[in-house]
Amino acid sequence: MTALLVVEETSPDELVTASDRAAAQTGSRLGLAAGEQIRVRDLLFALLLQSANDAAVALAEHIGGTVEEFVALMNQRARRLGLRDTAFASPNGLDDRGHSTAVELANLTARAMREPLIARVVATRFRTIAAPEGDARVIQNRNALLWLYRGAIGVKTGFTSAAGFCLVAAAERGGMRLGAVVLGAPGEAFSDAAALLDHGFRAYRPRTLISAGQELTPVTVEGRQVPVVAASELRAVLDEDDAIVVTTEVEPGLTLPVGEGDRLGWAVVISAGRELGRVPLAAASAVPGEGPGDEQPPSDDAWWRRVAAGIGAAVASFVARSL
Repeated sequence: MTALLVVEETSPDELVTASDRAAAQTGSRLGLAAGEQIRVRDLLFALLLQSANDAAVALAEHIGGTVEEFVALMNQRARRLGLRDTAFASPNGLDDRGHSTAVELANLTARAMREPLIARVVATRFRTIAAPEGDARVIQNRNALLWLYRGAIGVKTGFTSAAGFCLVAAAERGGMRLGAVVLGAPGEAFSDAAALLDHGFRAYRPRTLISAGQELTPVTVEGRQVPVVAASELRAVLDEDDAIVVTTEVEPGLTLPVGEGDRLGWAVVISAGRELGRVPLAAASAVPGEGPGDEQPPSDDAWWRRVAAGIGAAVASFVARSL
């Protein structure tokens, strides 16, 4: 969460001045000196590769003014992401008072990995960072999977005495990216994470659940059938044997006439009682009302056609399934 706020609120080339509080941090640290000026980019590498507590505090103070104000921003961002079982008490977790769940850490990681800089940093094995004087500081990523697991691309290790050994891992093979979260391991968490990822790559496949422009079951508006199409694509990673059901939700209060391309509601994809995602529904053709002059001519530039054309073969929606 600290890294996500950093990339959202700063530029990588901004200079950060390390405070006495940052320089006094214990445990894993980069070795910041009070008054040292260092770029955000380098602090981000120290934060994510080496779990540097001093880098976390320096970044927090740079963005929030104080550590306490930054922690408030972390918790506000968690609420906006829908993380209801996650709370932060520090920018580095060293205090042991924060908490989260495996599912919510997976969701947070999926959001953070959409940031190119974060994705690049967590996949980096070594980084050299200049020191105010003397030899440069060379830091190494603590995620052993980057060396040991084929396709590993991150993400982050963690440890406190109360939380045990923790790991959020991610790997990509054959165009499919999977994540695994291990919490509370009594020893190293890499083996469990690798086992989860192995299971995922064996059992799951990316599937196109709905294609852009796909004809779906017509909806009823004022007693008349209106043909509909999906306005975008929906893909998900599923077990090959998972059955899906596509239902429709119609916007309340719809009336005739309906013009081609009008937004009518949502196509909702469900598997095993769980919603996997939804895409907008658009009218495939115009349906007139009862009175004269109610018919609307079809549009050559319906919004759903523009959306579908722009999407092409790209993924319009990604649904994460926790392992």
